[in-house]
Amino acid sequence: MKVIHVMADSMRRDHVGAYGHPPWGPIHTPNLDKFAETAAVFDNAYIGSFPTVPNRRDTHLGHGDKGLPFNRWRQVDDDEVMFPALLRKKGVPSMLITDTMNNVTGGRNIQRDYTAWAFNRGQEGENCWLDDTVETEWPVPREMIRYNEERWRQILVNRAYREQETDWFAPGTYSMALDWLEKNYGRKDFFLWIDTFDPHEPWDPPQYYIDKYDRDYKGRVFDAPSYGIRKEMGITDRELKHIRARYAGEVTMVDTWFGHLMAKLEILGIADDTIVIFTADHGTNFDGPGDVGFIQKIPAADSDGFLVAPGRTRRPPMRHFPLSQNVARVPLMVRWPGLKKQKRIKASSIP
Repeated sequence: MKVIHVMADSMRRDHVGAYGHPPWGPIHTPNLDKFAETAAVFDNAYIGSFPTVPNRRDTHLGHGDKGLPFNRWRQVDDDEVMFPALLRKKGVPSMLITDTMNNVTGGRNIQRDYTAWAFNRGQEGENCWLDDTVETEWPVPREMIRYNEERWRQILVNRAYREQETDWFAPGTYSMALDWLEKNYGRKDFFLWIDTFDPHEPWDPPQYYIDKYDRDYKGRVFDAPSYGIRKEMGITDRELKHIRARYAGEVTMVDTWFGHLMAKLEILGIADDTIVIFTADHGTNFDGPGDVGFIQKIPAADSDGFLVAPGRTRRPPMRHFPLSQNVARVPLMVRWPGLKKQKRIKASSIP
């Protein structure tokens, strides 16, 4: 059997048309919506561990951390067995194609048991290039950007060479996956994991994606805002609208390339014998219903409304909140051979 698992980091459930739309307007996801027409759509899929690395550990290990029901942000140890190793014992090759640096840098080893893996470098300020000619620009005050100065500068350097859409990270990663499929579609069995950091911040898709949601905006640009309570941080309603538009543009970009993936399966003649899974590791907040006033993911803030703001000292007292539904409840859709119409799965198992 051929299996493709697609992970979209920070994809909010209500930004996929099969699950409805956020209160601030419809999001364009025509390819995921089409996919959902002949897929099992899980209405109550919740994450087991949060955020990025703990969630990947969940999926690859199939259980919580040692002595804990959930996984922590740490490496995969040598004595831990991930499911690609079990596939290898059965003779099934596995491939990881990712731009999510947290999984494969710093010795975290999510790639370890795959037969092979490929890394599309540069996402979120990964140190892949030096260029002293790129100027460091601050579109908003430093404390309102979630990255420190060194990392923000690296983000700007990594962006400087974009010319065509495949120079952006999710399109480039999907392109690598399409190339891999062209060379491996003839295999009887394979497992392919496609992992994009988009639509995680920085929210910086090509401008034409943003223009679908907020054309000709002239105000301050927050493509990686600090974490906290939006109004207390001083982000205006108009700025929030543009932040939501930038994120929605990223979602539509991911949807576009998911569509290219599904089209490639048809071209290669393997669409009818391939299981395809689409999901996310968590969502995020945009100061909407259920978001407790937050922007971004971490549910805590100091007395001034900030949490993640490099270079800024936290000001007590700290306030803590549970993870919102918009973070913990994720899209999960699965299409398998022979499924001709949508199944809505309310519980955690298929009847």
